[in-house]
Amino acid sequence: MELCYWLRGLWPSFISNISSKFLFLILAFFAYQVCGEIAGLRAQFSSLLLDCAPSFLAVIVVTNLNAFLFSREYGKTILASTLGLLGYELLQIYISERTFDYLDISATIGAGLFIYSVLIFLRRMKKAQPDGLGI
Repeated sequence: MELCYWLRGLWPSFISNISSKFLFLILAFFAYQVCGEIAGLRAQFSSLLLDCAPSFLAVIVVTNLNAFLFSREYGKTILASTLGLLGYELLQIYISERTFDYLDISATIGAGLFIYSVLIFLRRMKKAQPDGLGI
């Protein structure tokens, strides 16, 4: 009888964890698709917003993929993904085929701050609801 009660309590948590993991995968896929659409727009139009959008979306894609595959500590995942992409932006100084741009660095930092603020918002929502989002 006690085992059945324990399993019944475990099941919603398990489902909530799996559904939040797949939410990260869906968000990563969506951001990747948007980045592809923006690449097409960049070929047609010249805009600062379109130029820095791939750097912004890269943080969202990489962070969500890392959260889906590896981590439950989302704050550390956001920090590691943002720092890794900042390192890549800085390495572009030495890569002849790539272009170093301060706007890309600011977009990467801005995306890291944006996704971290979303995490804080979701955690506050979870505290407000007893059966929260599993984050």
